[in-house]
Amino acid sequence: MPLNTLSERWDDEILTDNTKLNKCEQCKTCAYRDNGDVWSNDYRKACCQVYEYPDHKPSYVFDNTEDCEYYEPEE
Repeated sequence: MPLNTLSERWDDEILTDNTKLNKCEQCKTCAYRDNGDVWSNDYRKACCQVYEYPDHKPSYVFDNTEDCEYYEPEE
């Protein structure tokens, strides 16, 4: 029996456009959102001044289910 291609396997599935998800919403206004390196040049990235590469933000911060304990509003 031949194997289905990826497009045949997932043809009837509705895939999520992850670019539309609101990730790291609380990081938008956080003073620590960017540490100036290539790994953290946008608030939606997994790293910041508090969670520096190779560490990363906890999943609850990333998907906005809990507040970040280090959040500090920028001035």
